[in-house]
Amino acid sequence: MTVVLTAGLVLVACVAVLNLSLTLAVIKKLRTIEQGQSGGGGDTLPEIGSTIEGFHTTTTDGETIDAAALAHGRRQIFVVSPGCEPCRDLIARLVDDPALAEPGAVALVVGADEDSRALAATLPSGLKVGLDRDEVHMDVLSVGAYPAVLTLVDGKVTAASHGLPKRARARSAA
Repeated sequence: MTVVLTAGLVLVACVAVLNLSLTLAVIKKLRTIEQGQSGGGGDTLPEIGSTIEGFHTTTTDGETIDAAALAHGRRQIFVVSPGCEPCRDLIARLVDDPALAEPGAVALVVGADEDSRALAATLPSGLKVGLDRDEVHMDVLSVGAYPAVLTLVDGKVTAASHGLPKRARARSAA
């Protein structure tokens, strides 16, 4: 009888240790996912008036957009990532009303996996879509969280936020 009770106690202890280790693994995974959604750099955005240098991407249509192309005129840049719920909300609003994006706007989809390519395929056809496979543009654009919406005029940041500009929100609410 003592042997059966001891074996039962050992079995319950093993199950408890397994449960604890699985719980800790889930917590670690959730922290990794959370850190990945924020870009790992906190809530940072580029400073108003800062110049974007070192930017270079090739769109899914084969067009090259670099810092020289951003240095002239007005350009809006959306930085989004799969697995980011606010990004999905932003994209849904852009799909519902493509006029919320300025003409010639660029969408950078961060990541190199199938989810990134699938997300890029859902973006409105008026957007120029680039894939940021190595998260290089996160540093170049000084973006630390998704989504990020930047407005550039002659290569300088004139607006930066984690959502649509206020005038675009007001247009979409009307």
